[in-house]
Formats: sequence, C-alpha cells, structure tokens
Amino acid sequence: MKNIFKFLKIVLTDYKNAAMLAPTSKYATEKIVKAFGPNVKTVIEYGPGNGVITRKILSILPEDGRLIAVEIKPEFIEYLKKINDPRLEVMRDDILEIGRSLPKADVVVSGIPFSFFPQEKKRDIVRLTAEILKDNGVFIPYQYSLALRKILRKFFGEIKWSVEIRNFPTIVFIMAAKKPKKHDGMQID
Repeated sequence: MKNIFKFLKIVLTDYKNAAMLAPTSKYATEKIVKAFGPNVKTVIEYGPGNGVITRKILSILPEDGRLIAVEIKPEFIEYLKKINDPRLEVMRDDILEIGRSLPKADVVVSGIPFSFFPQEKKRDIVRLTAEILKDNGVFIPYQYSLALRKILRKFFGEIKWSVEIRNFPTIVFIMAAKKPKKHDGMQID
C-alpha cells in the first residue's frame, strides 16, 4: 500500500509526464507482451514508469536479450534501478533527444502520454520509432484512446488494436503497429 501512495504522489505532482493514475494492470500487461511476436531479443520501452511492464518484459526476454528503458522522471528512475537484471539498461532522457543513438529493436513499447503532446511531437516520436525498429518490428503504444492510430498509419503497415477493460481506473487501448519488411521512409504531409 505504501508503494501505491508513493506512486500516486509522483503522478499527481506531474500528471502530464506520468499520464496514468495507477500502474498498468496485470491484464493489460499480459496483452502487451502477447503482441510481441516470436524471437524478440531487443526491446526498448518508452516511459516505463514504476516498471510493471518492464518486469513482465524481462520475464519473457531470453537470457541474451536486452531491454532499454527510457524514462524522463527521476522518481521513476529510482523504481527502475531497483530491478536487478543485467539485461536491463535504464536511461534518463527524452526519447527525441537520444532516439537516434538507440540500437535497432525488435519491439518498442510505449506508455508515454501521446494525448498531451502537440501533433508535431507525436509524428516525430512515431517516425523515430519506425526508424529504430528492425524490419517486421512492432511498435506497441498503450494509451487511453485510439487517437494515435491516424499517425501510426502513416509509418506502419499492419495495425491491430485491442482494449483491456480490467485496467483501473480506466480502460487501456493496446495498439500493435508492425513495420513493413522494407520500410520506405514514408513521410507525413
């Protein structure tokens, strides 16, 4: 219970950077990792928060896998540094600042609050993600609306989505956008 109160304090002091009122439910977390597909070795997680999904990813990642968690809030970095796993690398930065220095990934998972960002920043993050992903890689943003789908269509081939209603205090939409095998650098007008 003490951890929930600490989490709420962090979220309520800077909601626009945290974007959630409670940790992601185990049901939503299960749906997120099911969208990964086979043979995943390198995962990048944008906005891991307190590490609920981070821990789940590590539980399915192979021994030679790698998870890079990019978090901007120092309070959440404290949570992440308590996860003792050599496959996890925690970076404190803005994804747009360090994105091009990240390795190619099989999967990118994102809990960052796209709904709070201006349209240009949303496009820049999605474009960067398409560049970071390997061919046939999957971008999995989980959000409280499906508004991001319009931008995802500009950069990705197949886009699937599901909804998890057992996520307190609000439902969560889990999108899985697959990068085409030969990404042609599509541009947004």
